[in-house]
Amino acid sequence: ASDVYKRQTFARAELVESFVSVSQGHKLYVEYSAPEVDRPTIVFVNGLTYSTDDYRTIASRLIDQGYGVLLYDAYG
Repeated sequence: ASDVYKRQTFARAELVESFVSVSQGHKLYVEYSAPEVDRPTIVFVNGLTYSTDDYRTIASRLIDQGYGVLLYDAYG
């Protein structure tokens, strides 16, 4: 992972925005919040017409309930 781009704070956790390097020098924009103990992390996979913005409302509710959340924008 690279340097942290931005942070958002919700009631119980922080959502860290960053970029990660993938194959052939491409970078993906990601947002991640670690789960509380014994909670899973939910990965949001977007399609061609969606972005992380489209999932932020539901992601913030899950974060506030202690779930981990990983959102990323696919390139293309």
